[in-house]
Amino acid sequence: MAEKKEKLMDVAAEYREALEKLTDSDLPDEVVNDTLEGMKGALEVKATSLAAFAERIDGEAAVLKKRADLIAARAKAAASRAERIRAYIFNAMKLAEVSLIETTDFKIRVKKGAWKLIVDTPSQVPNEFMRFPDPPAPEIDKAAALKALGEGKELSWCHREQGAHLEIK
Repeated sequence: MAEKKEKLMDVAAEYREALEKLTDSDLPDEVVNDTLEGMKGALEVKATSLAAFAERIDGEAAVLKKRADLIAARAKAAASRAERIRAYIFNAMKLAEVSLIETTDFKIRVKKGAWKLIVDTPSQVPNEFMRFPDPPAPEIDKAAALKALGEGKELSWCHREQGAHLEIK
């Protein structure tokens, strides 16, 4: 029967529990420190092997991203090539003044598109043809509020919290 492996969180919980019990005990500091140091070793081993596993997965992710980027570049190049061929056909049909080519495989047509407005002199556009959008709504300047809180100013409408993240080097 395979031995059940302890989870990192279980080891961390045991360490925390031992820390609380041992610091409240009458044991000599040397005994407390030695016991905690031994338990910390198990925590370090688990965390180190999980960090190595995470780095291996990061490596796999980087390889997959590189492959995805290469495939995306090939797809973009193929789409661009197809678009250039369509433009070539369009220009040839316009030059020949042919609006329809019909074969058993394709029906190729030069169709008129929607009307576009080309503004030649923007300064002469009357107001009746202008839109005046509402200004953007005011928004909180979070950087200024954080700075004020950091300088000790009390703001009743907010508080700050410091996050934490894991760094593996």
